Amino acid sequence: MWTSKVRRMGRSGSGSIGVAMIWAAVIIASAIILKGTEYFSQMFVVLAGGAAGSLIVLGGSTTRKET
Repeated sequence: MWTSKVRRMGRSGSGSIGVAMIWAAVIIASAIILKGTEYFSQMFVVLAGGAAGSLIVLGGSTTRKET
């Protein structure tokens, strides 16, 4: 039981890092494309919220008990 939990935590950590890197790339690319437009601040909030939400969901899915 202990080893499966350690293995799962290792996978979830790398998954969280991967998801964070993807969202960072999306936010940076969007910022470059929308730079100087009136939509930049609105889209930044939406993208940042999406990134935070996905990391919360991903983190929550790894803390559930195995049955």
